[in-house]
Amino acid sequence: MVGRYRSDEIGTTFEVRVERDTLVVSNRPGKTVKLTPTYRDGFTGGTAVWFTRDRGRVTAMHFGASRVWDLVVPKVP
Repeated sequence: MVGRYRSDEIGTTFEVRVERDTLVVSNRPGKTVKLTPTYRDGFTGGTAVWFTRDRGRVTAMHFGASRVWDLVVPKVP
């Protein structure tokens, strides 16, 4: 899950990394959101966040909230 994810649709790049044994996501310096596990590959961090895989490798990060049901953000190779 750790890596960079780019959305041309909303014009931003997200960075997912581990800080002190916690998965966090950031889309700008100084702004990080802690991702709390809810199920395998699924998290909450103010909104629902989940990751999809292809043959075991993470390929995209998804966001879901009341106004955005499934924003797909592909992983940058």
